[in-house]
Amino acid sequence: PIIKPVDGYITQGILHSKHEKHNGIDIAAVYKSDIYAIQNGLVVFADFVHDLGNTVILAHQNNHYSLYAHLYKSIVTERQLVNQGDIIGYVGKKENDDAPHLHFEIWHNNVIIDPRNLIKEYEIKDVSIK
Repeated sequence: PIIKPVDGYITQGILHSKHEKHNGIDIAAVYKSDIYAIQNGLVVFADFVHDLGNTVILAHQNNHYSLYAHLYKSIVTERQLVNQGDIIGYVGKKENDDAPHLHFEIWHNNVIIDPRNLIKEYEIKDVSIK
């Protein structure tokens, strides 16, 4: 079982079209609000990425990974063990965006998993165009 990484509404879902690729969901949230680890895991990446800004990637059991991007600030370091519910950072925004949000992805090996299928509250609070 997983928990939601942040309170908020889904404003964009997963998209794989000829012209655009979006591997996760965007969750509109309060600026600088807490972001939580969805499960126990190991921090395998905590750094700045050009298109994603401050980003954290956690490795979980059975080759599952979670990615958290556009953070205002990360408070974890690589190779750190985290428990489900630990704060790993704070909600930020993309450089050119006015609205704060968390970009969130779940992967199993190399397959993208839609978080809305695992976190029922996000399925209900989805205001993205389907």
